[in-house]
Amino acid sequence: MALPPEQQDIDRPLSHCKPGDRVTITRLSSPYVASMATRLGLVEGCTVTCQAVVPSGPVVVRRGGMELAIGRAYAAEIMVKKTHSAMEALV
Repeated sequence: MALPPEQQDIDRPLSHCKPGDRVTITRLSSPYVASMATRLGLVEGCTVTCQAVVPSGPVVVRRGGMELAIGRAYAAEIMVKKTHSAMEALV
């Protein structure tokens, strides 16, 4: 039985994250998206925590002490991989 995508260690769009997910940005889909994300401090390799996913609205992430609301269309172009904490590894 295959695990659902959110439980697999695969790239997925930031727009598919759930609140509480800690993810690492693995790829920005285009130079335009990369430019927009870089302005927010979101670059490949950085880790963010999903704070909220507003229905039909933005994905809210936390990076450091800053919360960022990213439009759903942009979030769909930012690929991430779930980051496993040391506590998750023990479970």
